[in-house]
Amino acid sequence: MLLEAPRQAGRYDPPLRAFAEREYRGGNCEAMNLVRMEIQRHDWNSIRCGCGQSAQHLLPILDAAIDGQSRSAVRALDDHVFVQSNLMPSAPAVCAVAMAVLVDAEKEVLNKREVLWLLCSFIGCEEGADSAEPSLYGRCIRLIQDGIWVIYRELVSGGDVDCVSYASDILEVVERDPDRRHYYMGVPRDGSVG
Repeated sequence: MLLEAPRQAGRYDPPLRAFAEREYRGGNCEAMNLVRMEIQRHDWNSIRCGCGQSAQHLLPILDAAIDGQSRSAVRALDDHVFVQSNLMPSAPAVCAVAMAVLVDAEKEVLNKREVLWLLCSFIGCEEGADSAEPSLYGRCIRLIQDGIWVIYRELVSGGDVDCVSYASDILEVVERDPDRRHYYMGVPRDGSVG
């Protein structure tokens, strides 16, 4: 057996296992990446978009953004995941996909730059006043905090100056350990530690 599904108390996820086995055996390993799996994890039809439709219509935009087809693909999410400085219900799902894109180290610089811009847009929004459940803003912040090391990787990569700048801006807001952020801000941009 190529893939073993995680078992907890005799339970496993047959659809995910079937998907993984089908994609692996079919030689389509690219389709089995984290980004595509993160997209499949969400019920886009039940998520309301900022334009009033279901977030399902965002999938072609996300596909174009993931493939790095153009700068405008990520910017087209404006008025769908955030309207002015207000996050929309689709924001946490799109934020999770954006973090998965950053994990894929093979992505083009243009794509990373735009995804980091998108994350900066999330953290630049207003928190809102949800009382019963975590706010959209809080959920996005936690998603970014959960993947903070990919943000640090962009900071110290020595790559594109915009990527480094966006990463710095993101860390200024989401990092809970100011000493760690200060240390990494002082590391030379080629990643060498002296």
